[in-house]
Amino acid sequence: MEDHHINRLAMLLLALSLCFVAACNYYKPIPTSPSSMPSAKSQEIASMNDKTFIIRSNQGDFLLKNTEVRIDKEDLLGVLDTVPEKNQSYISDTKQRFSYSSKDPSVLSEVHIYTSLEPNVQIGQEVIIPISNINKLEVIERDKQRSSTNTVFTAIGVTVGVLAVAFTVLALSSCPFISAYDGEKYVLQGESFGGAIYPSLAREDFIPLPSLLMGNEVKLMIHNELKEHHYTDFADLLLVSHSSDEHVLIQPNGDLKIIKQKIKPFEASLNNQIDVLQKLSVNDNNFCNFNEFDDETAINQVIVGFDNPLGDQKLSLYLNLRNSYWLDHIFGEFISKFGSQHVNWVEKQRKRPAEELLEWRESQNIPLSISVKTREGWKEVQKLNTIGPLMNREVSVSLEGLQIEGPTVEIALSSGFMFWEIDQIALVTVEDVSPNSIQLLKPDQVLDENENNMLQPILDKDGVFLQQLETGNKAYITYKLDNYNPEVTYSAFLHTSGYYEPIRDFKGKTDKKFLTKFREPGTLPKFSKFKFLELAGDTYLGSN
Repeated sequence: MEDHHINRLAMLLLALSLCFVAACNYYKPIPTSPSSMPSAKSQEIASMNDKTFIIRSNQGDFLLKNTEVRIDKEDLLGVLDTVPEKNQSYISDTKQRFSYSSKDPSVLSEVHIYTSLEPNVQIGQEVIIPISNINKLEVIERDKQRSSTNTVFTAIGVTVGVLAVAFTVLALSSCPFISAYDGEKYVLQGESFGGAIYPSLAREDFIPLPSLLMGNEVKLMIHNELKEHHYTDFADLLLVSHSSDEHVLIQPNGDLKIIKQKIKPFEASLNNQIDVLQKLSVNDNNFCNFNEFDDETAINQVIVGFDNPLGDQKLSLYLNLRNSYWLDHIFGEFISKFGSQHVNWVEKQRKRPAEELLEWRESQNIPLSISVKTREGWKEVQKLNTIGPLMNREVSVSLEGLQIEGPTVEIALSSGFMFWEIDQIALVTVEDVSPNSIQLLKPDQVLDENENNMLQPILDKDGVFLQQLETGNKAYITYKLDNYNPEVTYSAFLHTSGYYEPIRDFKGKTDKKFLTKFREPGTLPKFSKFKFLELAGDTYLGSN
């Protein structure tokens, strides 16, 4: 904002990039949990019967069709076939780029089995592979971290370097970054307590940590990478031990659930006009962006339909989503109109009750409103706080206790124009995580970037904050897990609380006429739509 010319360039590049955006999708081969017992391996392979089996052997690579795992005999049966071209991505990726096209995600269904075969095996031959002869097993999964943070902008003539400058200018604010140590490096997992930009808005948050390497010691980093002040009250680590075929979700209130069944939607429409079913059915970085602009209010609503599993089951909504960079940019445009009086305005906001601040935010449709159609009509079940634009986050929203009748479960999600990006939505049946499976770990050691001891301010929920007031401040946190079991699968979540303060130095006069409009509900979504159409103009392609 400080440099008018750079900012206009940044806005133009952002508009162009939004029009021509194409996702970079990455996968990664995941070695499965090692087990020396063939019976355990047999059960593990049997649980993958919906996957595509690729045999990697001394006699070459084969597709294994008509597979059958005989747990009693501890072997794997199947018929050898040629590996189709669509399943050659990982095999032929000698440079280990690990990328795939969103149009053909076949690689994500693959399991690669490394074993030896008898000489002179042929296509069409049935083989019996003893489980004990399997040297290695790799399951191909989507690399969410790389896919979420490596977006390629293909606007003609726009270079990666220029876009990096543009987004540096446009990244007006962010929350404390949370990174997990994966054994080699710290990998970004997400941002904490999004939108808590005043002390009165300090709140708790739960961040999934899928990249965290488990062991007798586990390590996280909380870091400040922007021009902000960060205040973190505590940083507890929640660990859930469970079987390898179970998926654990955490709800906004911290309740932990295990997915029993995942149901894809059979219909999904944006503003009752645009079919977004394909975008919302799988995690592929192909987002529903809430960017349909025919509605005068600039409020976008997605209606999603699911088959009702019926019976006495606990239902939740599964979401994989994030906020948009565009929301950061638009909010920055709004507050920049205070000019040199911005500091004074911030001080006034700090003194306002949290209820008033949250009421204004809701009136501008910043939270994601989630509603369910019940016997009595539509009922709002959650207003989802902002989570930041850097990383996707898996979120579970409880639907328990609602009077949902009939063969269909209908969900409505509403937000301002281009404030949120949803990658996948599903209806899930869940069960509670047993309290005996949950461990809460307190930090054992906390060192800053200069190796100063910072344990005390982050140890307990006591209103004493770890303060990170400079760009580049880091807190390296170590937790002790004395009862670590390498045979057990763990899901990890950071439970934290705090707030942050973006530091801005706007110049010029206050545009009172412009700012007065934002006292009215729904002004920010309209401003968002106006600015997007103004910048994108006729280049907008409407890729919702």
